Amino acid sequence: LGLDAEGGGPAHEADLTRPLVLVGGGEDRGIPPHIARCLTGKLRLPMAEGVHSYNAAVALGLALYETARQRGFSAPAARG
Repeated sequence: LGLDAEGGGPAHEADLTRPLVLVGGGEDRGIPPHIARCLTGKLRLPMAEGVHSYNAAVALGLALYETARQRGFSAPAARG
């Protein structure tokens, strides 16, 4: 699944519990065409009004978090 700020379904509505590969493109060019042809789908991450796109590392981190959340990840308890 490719991360695409311009298209694809919302990441929180996709089934990320199945085996998958997440692909993020470069900030300047996106996902290269030879890789994009191999994708079975695209995901879009929610963004605030006026935000064009996330940094590639941030986008991948958000997508990985959503994947872990759907798979039953629970954050460790906060230490106080």
